[in-house]
Amino acid sequence: AVVVESYRKTLTAGNLQTLDDIAARDDPKFSGVSEIQYAAMRAKQAGVAILGGEPPLSEEVQALQTQGYSIPDMCSYYFLRQIPQYKRENNPLVENPEALLEAFMQRMHAGLPAIQEQDLSYSQFLTVFKERLGVDFDIASITPTLVRGENEPGSNFFQKIGHHVGLRRDPNLLRVIDEALEQNACVMVAYGAGHLVTLRPALEAGLGASVDSQPFPPGVLPRLFPEGMGAANEAVKQGRKATRAEDPPPRP
Repeated sequence: AVVVESYRKTLTAGNLQTLDDIAARDDPKFSGVSEIQYAAMRAKQAGVAILGGEPPLSEEVQALQTQGYSIPDMCSYYFLRQIPQYKRENNPLVENPEALLEAFMQRMHAGLPAIQEQDLSYSQFLTVFKERLGVDFDIASITPTLVRGENEPGSNFFQKIGHHVGLRRDPNLLRVIDEALEQNACVMVAYGAGHLVTLRPALEAGLGASVDSQPFPPGVLPRLFPEGMGAANEAVKQGRKATRAEDPPPRP
C-alpha cells in the first residue's frame, strides 16, 4: 500500500480526478507532477492500494476552534501554508494574491461546507496577517517556515496553529500506517520529510527498530501499537515536543 499526503480518504479512480488527468497526459517524464502525485500514479499503475493519510478537514477545524482560533485565522493559516506550493508550481495567480485567495477559498468552501457562510476576503486576510504578525503581507516573503508547526517561546501565531494542526495530522497518519500494516506486508509513506522528524520516535517505539536502516522482511511487519492508539498518540506528542525544532532530514 502507498499512503499519500494531502488526501483525506481512500483514493480511487472515481474520486481522484487529478490522477486521471495525469495519466491522460501519457508523459513518461512525469513533468509537472509532485512527489505525492508521482507516488500515487505509480501505485495506481501497479494496482497497489492508495490511502490518504489526512484526517477530515472538519476534525482539524473543530480542534482549532476548541483552541480559540477563528475561521478567518484558520483560513489565513491554510492559505499561507499553500503559498510556497503555489510558487513551486509556478501558479500564475501568485502574481495576483487577491485572485489566488479567491480561488483558494472556493476550494475551502467545497471541502468544508460549514464555513460557506464565513468567507475570507482579501482585505480581511491582510488585516489578520498584520494583526497576528505585526507586519504587512508580502507574498514574496512567504516560506514554509512561517507556518511550520511550533509551540515554543517566540513561535509566531501561525506556527502555533500549525502545531495544533500537527497534533491532529500526525496521529491520524500513524493510525493509517498502523491499519495499512494489518493488510499489507509493505507500506510506503509518501509524505514531507518533516513528518518523519515528528513520527520517528513513535514509529521506532512501535516497530522496535530504526525506521531508517533496519527494514523488516516482507510478511513479518508487526502491528505498530498492539496495545492501542492511545500509546501511539502519546508517542507522537512526545515526538513533536522533543524533535520539532530539528531540521527535517535531507531528501534522499
